[in-house]
Amino acid sequence: MSNYEPKEDTGSPNSAPLLARTTFPHTACSLEFCPHLPRVFAVGTYQLADAADGRSSNQTREGECIVYDGGKENFHFLARTATPGTLDIKWSHTPTSNEASTLSLVDALGRLTTHVYSHTSRKLTLTSTHPLSKTPGVLALSLDYSDRISRTSPQPIASLSSGEVCLVDPEREGPVETWQAHDFEAWIAAWDQWSSGKVVFTGGDDCKLKGWDLRVGTTSPTFTNKRFDGGVTTIQSSPHDEHILAVGSYDSHLYLFDTRSPARPLSTTATAGGIWRAKFHPSPSRAHDVLLATMHGGFEVVRLSDDWSGGEVVKTCQAHESLAYGVDWDFAGWEGSIANGETLVGSASFYDKMGGLWKA
Repeated sequence: MSNYEPKEDTGSPNSAPLLARTTFPHTACSLEFCPHLPRVFAVGTYQLADAADGRSSNQTREGECIVYDGGKENFHFLARTATPGTLDIKWSHTPTSNEASTLSLVDALGRLTTHVYSHTSRKLTLTSTHPLSKTPGVLALSLDYSDRISRTSPQPIASLSSGEVCLVDPEREGPVETWQAHDFEAWIAAWDQWSSGKVVFTGGDDCKLKGWDLRVGTTSPTFTNKRFDGGVTTIQSSPHDEHILAVGSYDSHLYLFDTRSPARPLSTTATAGGIWRAKFHPSPSRAHDVLLATMHGGFEVVRLSDDWSGGEVVKTCQAHESLAYGVDWDFAGWEGSIANGETLVGSASFYDKMGGLWKA
Protein backbone atom coordinates (compact mmCIF):
# COMPACT_ATOMS: atom_id res chain seq x y z
CA MET A 1 0.00 0.00 0.00
CA SER A 2 1.23 3.49 -0.76
CA ASN A 3 0.36 6.95 0.49
CA TYR A 4 0.58 9.55 -2.24
CA GLU A 5 -0.46 13.16 -2.53
CA PRO A 6 -1.75 13.50 -6.10
CA LYS A 7 0.20 15.84 -8.34
CA GLU A 8 -1.48 19.08 -9.19
CA ASP A 9 -3.33 19.13 -12.47
CA THR A 10 -1.52 21.10 -15.14
CA GLY A 11 -4.70 23.04 -15.80
CA SER A 12 -5.46 21.20 -19.02
CA PRO A 13 -8.96 19.71 -18.95
CA ASN A 14 -7.63 16.49 -20.49
CA SER A 15 -4.68 15.98 -18.11
CA ALA A 16 -5.31 13.29 -15.47
CA PRO A 17 -3.57 13.63 -12.09
CA LEU A 18 -2.44 10.52 -10.25
CA LEU A 19 -4.72 9.29 -7.48
CA ALA A 20 -2.01 6.99 -6.09
CA ARG A 21 1.46 5.78 -6.90
CA THR A 22 3.86 3.07 -5.79
CA THR A 23 7.38 1.87 -6.55
CA PHE A 24 7.92 -1.70 -7.74
CA PRO A 25 10.96 -3.80 -6.80
CA HIS A 26 12.08 -3.99 -10.45
CA THR A 27 11.51 -2.11 -13.70
CA ALA A 28 7.89 -2.54 -14.83
CA CYS A 29 6.74 -3.47 -18.32
CA SER A 30 3.18 -4.87 -18.16
CA LEU A 31 -0.09 -4.36 -16.29
CA GLU A 32 -3.40 -6.20 -16.71
CA PHE A 33 -6.69 -5.94 -14.79
CA CYS A 34 -8.51 -9.15 -13.87
CA PRO A 35 -11.80 -9.50 -15.83
CA HIS A 36 -13.50 -11.28 -12.89
CA LEU A 37 -12.52 -9.13 -9.89
CA PRO A 38 -13.17 -5.38 -9.78
CA ARG A 39 -10.02 -3.29 -9.21
CA VAL A 40 -7.69 -6.33 -9.04
CA PHE A 41 -4.71 -6.20 -11.41
CA ALA A 42 -1.34 -7.83 -11.99
CA VAL A 43 1.98 -6.14 -12.78
CA GLY A 44 4.91 -7.78 -14.54
CA THR A 45 8.47 -6.62 -13.82
CA TYR A 46 11.75 -7.38 -15.55
CA GLN A 47 15.30 -6.27 -14.88
CA LEU A 48 18.91 -7.20 -15.61
CA ALA A 49 20.80 -8.22 -12.47
CA ASP A 50 24.53 -7.59 -12.16
CA ALA A 51 26.75 -10.66 -12.21
CA ALA A 52 28.92 -11.42 -9.18
CA ASP A 53 32.07 -11.06 -11.33
CA GLY A 54 30.87 -7.74 -12.77
CA ARG A 55 30.90 -9.01 -16.38
CA SER A 56 27.94 -7.91 -18.47
CA SER A 57 28.04 -11.22 -20.37
CA ASN A 58 27.13 -13.01 -17.14
CA GLN A 59 24.19 -10.79 -16.22
CA THR A 60 20.97 -12.56 -15.35
CA ARG A 61 17.36 -11.39 -15.57
CA GLU A 62 14.99 -11.30 -12.67
CA GLY A 63 11.52 -10.01 -11.95
CA GLU A 64 8.13 -10.70 -10.46
CA CYS A 65 4.44 -10.93 -11.12
CA ILE A 66 2.62 -8.94 -8.43
CA VAL A 67 -1.13 -8.83 -7.84
CA TYR A 68 -2.72 -5.70 -6.33
CA ASP A 69 -6.15 -4.49 -5.32
CA GLY A 70 -6.77 -0.91 -6.43
CA GLY A 71 -9.72 -0.43 -4.08
CA LYS A 72 -10.17 3.03 -2.58
CA GLU A 73 -7.89 4.23 -5.37
CA ASN A 74 -4.68 2.94 -3.82
CA PHE A 75 -2.22 0.05 -4.17
CA HIS A 76 -3.00 -2.85 -1.83
CA PHE A 77 -0.64 -5.80 -2.18
CA LEU A 78 -2.31 -9.21 -2.60
CA ALA A 79 0.17 -11.75 -3.98
CA ARG A 80 3.57 -12.15 -5.60
CA THR A 81 5.63 -14.74 -7.45
CA ALA A 82 9.27 -14.43 -8.47
CA THR A 83 10.19 -14.92 -12.15
CA PRO A 84 13.29 -14.76 -14.35
CA GLY A 85 11.93 -11.49 -15.75
CA THR A 86 8.27 -11.03 -16.75
CA LEU A 87 7.75 -9.58 -20.24
CA ASP A 88 3.96 -9.86 -20.58
CA ILE A 89 0.97 -11.13 -18.60
CA LYS A 90 -2.62 -12.05 -19.41
CA TRP A 91 -5.65 -13.16 -17.40
CA SER A 92 -7.89 -15.75 -19.03
CA HIS A 93 -11.46 -14.48 -19.45
CA THR A 94 -12.71 -17.98 -18.63
CA PRO A 95 -12.84 -18.26 -14.82
CA THR A 96 -11.10 -21.28 -13.33
CA SER A 97 -13.95 -21.46 -10.81
CA ASN A 98 -16.15 -19.06 -8.85
CA GLU A 99 -13.22 -18.51 -6.51
CA ALA A 100 -10.18 -18.52 -8.83
CA SER A 101 -8.81 -16.96 -12.01
CA THR A 102 -6.07 -18.06 -14.40
CA LEU A 103 -3.09 -15.75 -14.87
CA SER A 104 -0.32 -16.55 -17.35
CA LEU A 105 2.97 -14.84 -18.11
CA VAL A 106 5.88 -15.08 -20.51
CA ASP A 107 9.42 -14.62 -19.29
CA ALA A 108 13.04 -13.91 -20.19
CA LEU A 109 13.87 -17.63 -20.32
CA GLY A 110 11.48 -18.07 -23.23
CA ARG A 111 8.78 -19.79 -21.18
CA LEU A 112 5.05 -19.48 -20.64
CA THR A 113 3.96 -20.20 -17.09
CA THR A 114 0.38 -20.46 -15.86
CA HIS A 115 -0.80 -19.66 -12.35
CA VAL A 116 -4.11 -19.82 -10.53
CA TYR A 117 -4.99 -16.83 -8.39
CA SER A 118 -7.31 -17.70 -5.49
CA HIS A 119 -9.87 -15.00 -4.73
CA THR A 120 -10.17 -16.22 -1.14
CA SER A 121 -6.64 -17.14 -0.04
CA ARG A 122 -5.10 -14.41 -2.25
CA LYS A 123 -2.33 -16.71 -3.41
CA LEU A 124 -0.75 -17.41 -6.79
CA THR A 125 -0.15 -21.11 -7.45
CA LEU A 126 1.99 -22.29 -10.36
CA THR A 127 0.11 -24.92 -12.38
CA SER A 128 2.18 -25.39 -15.56
CA THR A 129 5.38 -24.36 -17.32
CA HIS A 130 5.75 -24.40 -21.12
CA PRO A 131 9.26 -23.94 -22.60
CA LEU A 132 8.70 -22.16 -25.93
CA SER A 133 12.23 -22.23 -27.40
CA LYS A 134 15.25 -24.50 -27.15
CA THR A 135 17.59 -21.71 -28.26
CA PRO A 136 19.52 -20.04 -25.40
CA GLY A 137 18.90 -16.33 -25.04
CA VAL A 138 15.49 -16.26 -26.73
CA LEU A 139 12.96 -14.17 -24.79
CA ALA A 140 9.19 -14.64 -24.81
CA LEU A 141 7.87 -11.14 -25.53
CA SER A 142 4.07 -11.20 -25.66
CA LEU A 143 1.09 -13.34 -24.75
CA ASP A 144 -2.61 -13.45 -25.58
CA TYR A 145 -5.58 -15.67 -24.74
CA SER A 146 -8.28 -16.54 -27.29
CA ASP A 147 -11.33 -16.37 -24.99
CA ARG A 148 -12.28 -12.71 -24.50
CA ILE A 149 -15.44 -13.12 -26.59
CA SER A 150 -16.15 -16.86 -26.37
CA ARG A 151 -15.28 -17.27 -22.64
CA THR A 152 -14.51 -20.94 -23.41
CA SER A 153 -11.50 -23.08 -24.36
CA PRO A 154 -8.80 -20.47 -23.68
CA GLN A 155 -5.74 -21.02 -25.85
CA PRO A 156 -2.51 -19.06 -25.41
CA ILE A 157 -0.42 -17.62 -28.24
CA ALA A 158 3.05 -16.17 -27.59
CA SER A 159 5.69 -14.32 -29.60
CA LEU A 160 9.47 -14.59 -29.27
CA SER A 161 12.54 -12.39 -29.73
CA SER A 162 13.63 -14.82 -32.48
CA GLY A 163 10.70 -13.68 -34.65
CA GLU A 164 8.84 -16.91 -33.98
CA VAL A 165 5.26 -17.31 -32.78
CA CYS A 166 4.11 -20.24 -30.64
CA LEU A 167 0.67 -21.78 -30.33
CA VAL A 168 0.31 -23.44 -26.92
CA ASP A 169 -2.02 -26.15 -25.65
CA PRO A 170 -2.53 -25.60 -21.89
CA GLU A 171 -2.77 -29.36 -21.39
CA ARG A 172 0.52 -30.24 -23.15
CA GLU A 173 4.13 -29.36 -22.47
CA GLY A 174 5.78 -26.99 -24.92
CA PRO A 175 4.24 -25.38 -27.99
CA VAL A 176 1.82 -27.21 -30.28
CA GLU A 177 3.13 -25.29 -33.25
CA THR A 178 5.92 -22.78 -33.83
CA TRP A 179 6.53 -20.80 -36.99
CA GLN A 180 8.86 -18.04 -38.19
CA ALA A 181 6.46 -15.12 -38.41
CA HIS A 182 8.93 -12.20 -38.64
CA ASP A 183 12.51 -11.47 -39.68
CA PHE A 184 13.37 -9.82 -36.37
CA GLU A 185 11.70 -9.65 -32.93
CA ALA A 186 8.03 -10.64 -33.01
CA TRP A 187 6.92 -7.92 -30.60
CA ILE A 188 3.29 -8.96 -30.50
CA ALA A 189 0.95 -11.87 -31.23
CA ALA A 190 -2.78 -11.39 -30.70
CA TRP A 191 -5.89 -13.39 -31.46
CA ASP A 192 -8.75 -12.23 -33.58
CA GLN A 193 -11.02 -12.56 -30.57
CA TRP A 194 -14.06 -13.14 -32.79
CA SER A 195 -12.52 -16.13 -34.60
CA SER A 196 -12.79 -18.69 -31.74
CA GLY A 197 -9.08 -19.44 -31.83
CA LYS A 198 -8.69 -19.66 -35.61
CA VAL A 199 -7.07 -16.36 -36.68
CA VAL A 200 -3.94 -14.68 -35.28
CA PHE A 201 -2.36 -11.29 -35.99
CA THR A 202 1.34 -10.64 -35.43
CA GLY A 203 3.64 -7.62 -35.54
CA GLY A 204 7.39 -7.41 -35.60
CA ASP A 205 10.48 -5.25 -35.63
CA ASP A 206 10.55 -5.80 -39.41
CA CYS A 207 7.77 -3.14 -39.54
CA LYS A 208 5.17 -5.64 -40.73
CA LEU A 209 1.66 -6.57 -39.64
CA LYS A 210 0.62 -10.10 -40.63
CA GLY A 211 -2.49 -12.25 -40.43
CA TRP A 212 -2.53 -16.03 -40.03
CA ASP A 213 -5.46 -18.44 -40.47
CA LEU A 214 -4.64 -21.57 -38.50
CA ARG A 215 -7.21 -23.55 -40.48
CA VAL A 216 -5.04 -23.34 -43.59
CA GLY A 217 -1.68 -23.53 -41.85
CA THR A 218 1.17 -21.16 -41.07
CA THR A 219 3.38 -21.67 -44.12
CA SER A 220 2.43 -18.21 -45.33
CA PRO A 221 0.36 -15.35 -43.92
CA THR A 222 -3.09 -14.47 -45.22
CA PHE A 223 -1.84 -10.88 -45.59
CA THR A 224 1.24 -8.77 -44.93
CA ASN A 225 0.99 -5.01 -44.40
CA LYS A 226 4.30 -3.13 -44.80
CA ARG A 227 2.94 0.41 -44.46
CA PHE A 228 4.57 1.13 -41.08
CA ASP A 229 7.58 3.36 -40.43
CA GLY A 230 8.56 1.49 -37.27
CA GLY A 231 8.19 -1.87 -35.60
CA VAL A 232 4.64 -3.11 -34.98
CA THR A 233 4.37 -3.45 -31.20
CA THR A 234 0.74 -3.87 -30.16
CA ILE A 235 -2.45 -5.36 -31.63
CA GLN A 236 -5.92 -5.74 -30.14
CA SER A 237 -9.30 -6.81 -31.52
CA SER A 238 -12.19 -4.60 -30.54
CA PRO A 239 -14.39 -6.46 -28.04
CA HIS A 240 -17.36 -4.51 -29.42
CA ASP A 241 -17.00 -4.68 -33.23
CA GLU A 242 -15.85 -7.97 -34.74
CA HIS A 243 -14.11 -6.36 -37.73
CA ILE A 244 -12.14 -3.62 -35.97
CA LEU A 245 -8.46 -4.02 -35.11
CA ALA A 246 -6.24 -1.50 -33.28
CA VAL A 247 -2.53 -1.57 -34.16
CA GLY A 248 0.26 0.49 -32.61
CA SER A 249 3.81 1.06 -33.77
CA TYR A 250 7.14 2.61 -32.82
CA ASP A 251 6.27 5.18 -35.50
CA SER A 252 4.01 7.02 -33.00
CA HIS A 253 0.69 6.29 -34.71
CA LEU A 254 -2.42 4.35 -33.79
CA TYR A 255 -3.91 2.54 -36.79
CA LEU A 256 -7.48 1.25 -37.04
CA PHE A 257 -8.12 -1.52 -39.54
CA ASP A 258 -11.16 -3.36 -40.86
CA THR A 259 -9.97 -6.98 -40.74
CA ARG A 260 -11.85 -7.70 -43.98
CA SER A 261 -9.62 -5.19 -45.79
CA PRO A 262 -6.29 -4.96 -43.94
CA ALA A 263 -4.25 -3.38 -46.74
CA ARG A 264 -5.16 0.20 -45.75
CA PRO A 265 -6.14 1.60 -42.34
CA LEU A 266 -9.54 3.14 -41.72
CA SER A 267 -7.76 5.86 -39.74
CA THR A 268 -4.34 6.90 -38.47
CA THR A 269 -3.99 8.96 -35.29
CA ALA A 270 -0.70 10.60 -34.27
CA THR A 271 0.36 10.04 -30.66
CA ALA A 272 2.97 11.56 -28.34
CA GLY A 273 5.37 8.63 -28.69
CA GLY A 274 5.87 5.12 -29.95
CA ILE A 275 3.00 2.93 -28.82
CA TRP A 276 3.79 -0.11 -26.67
CA ARG A 277 0.24 -1.12 -25.72
CA ALA A 278 -3.26 -0.26 -26.96
CA LYS A 279 -6.41 -1.30 -25.06
CA PHE A 280 -10.04 -0.83 -26.08
CA HIS A 281 -12.33 0.27 -23.26
CA PRO A 282 -14.22 -2.79 -21.93
CA SER A 283 -17.62 -1.05 -21.79
CA PRO A 284 -19.87 -0.92 -24.89
CA SER A 285 -20.81 2.62 -23.88
CA ARG A 286 -17.20 3.66 -24.57
CA ALA A 287 -16.45 1.31 -27.46
CA HIS A 288 -14.51 4.00 -29.34
CA ASP A 289 -12.05 4.86 -26.53
CA VAL A 290 -8.56 3.32 -26.76
CA LEU A 291 -6.02 3.54 -23.93
CA LEU A 292 -2.37 3.82 -24.98
CA ALA A 293 1.06 3.46 -23.42
CA THR A 294 3.21 5.67 -25.66
CA MET A 295 6.66 5.03 -24.15
CA HIS A 296 8.46 8.42 -24.17
CA GLY A 297 5.08 10.16 -24.63
CA GLY A 298 3.36 8.95 -21.45
CA PHE A 299 -0.18 7.57 -21.39
CA GLU A 300 -3.06 8.71 -23.59
CA VAL A 301 -6.71 7.98 -24.36
CA VAL A 302 -7.72 8.31 -28.01
CA ARG A 303 -11.41 8.72 -28.85
CA LEU A 304 -12.26 7.41 -32.31
CA SER A 305 -15.13 8.66 -34.42
CA ASP A 306 -18.31 6.64 -34.74
CA ASP A 307 -17.32 5.50 -38.24
CA TRP A 308 -13.70 4.83 -37.18
CA SER A 309 -12.44 7.34 -39.76
CA GLY A 310 -10.48 9.52 -37.31
CA GLY A 311 -9.48 10.01 -33.71
CA GLU A 312 -8.28 12.57 -31.20
CA VAL A 313 -6.46 12.45 -27.88
CA VAL A 314 -8.99 13.26 -25.14
CA LYS A 315 -7.02 12.42 -21.99
CA THR A 316 -3.35 12.17 -21.01
CA CYS A 317 -1.36 11.19 -17.94
CA GLN A 318 2.19 12.57 -17.88
CA ALA A 319 2.95 11.90 -14.21
CA HIS A 320 5.33 9.02 -14.90
CA GLU A 321 8.99 9.90 -15.34
CA SER A 322 10.11 7.03 -17.58
CA LEU A 323 9.05 4.80 -20.47
CA ALA A 324 5.29 4.17 -20.41
CA TYR A 325 4.87 0.42 -20.93
CA GLY A 326 2.06 -1.18 -18.91
CA VAL A 327 -1.51 0.15 -18.90
CA ASP A 328 -5.07 -1.16 -18.64
CA TRP A 329 -8.68 -0.28 -17.82
CA ASP A 330 -10.44 -1.70 -14.76
CA PHE A 331 -13.20 -4.11 -15.82
CA ALA A 332 -15.59 -2.92 -13.08
CA GLY A 333 -18.93 -2.08 -14.67
CA TRP A 334 -17.81 -3.14 -18.14
CA GLU A 335 -21.17 -4.69 -19.02
CA GLY A 336 -22.91 -1.32 -18.84
CA SER A 337 -22.16 2.33 -18.42
CA ILE A 338 -19.34 3.50 -16.16
CA ALA A 339 -20.24 5.69 -13.19
CA ASN A 340 -19.60 9.37 -13.95
CA GLY A 341 -18.21 8.33 -17.32
CA GLU A 342 -14.78 7.58 -15.87
CA THR A 343 -12.91 4.34 -15.27
CA LEU A 344 -9.99 3.46 -13.01
CA VAL A 345 -6.75 3.07 -14.99
CA GLY A 346 -3.56 1.37 -13.86
CA SER A 347 -0.24 2.33 -15.41
CA ALA A 348 3.37 1.19 -15.03
CA SER A 349 6.61 2.72 -16.29
CA PHE A 350 10.03 1.21 -16.73
CA TYR A 351 13.21 2.80 -15.37
CA ASP A 352 11.50 4.66 -12.52
CA LYS A 353 9.78 1.39 -11.46
CA MET A 354 6.60 3.38 -10.93
CA GLY A 355 2.96 2.36 -10.76
CA GLY A 356 0.12 4.84 -10.98
CA LEU A 357 -3.67 4.88 -10.60
CA TRP A 358 -5.80 7.53 -12.34
CA LYS A 359 -9.16 7.91 -14.03
CA ALA A 360 -10.14 8.46 -17.62
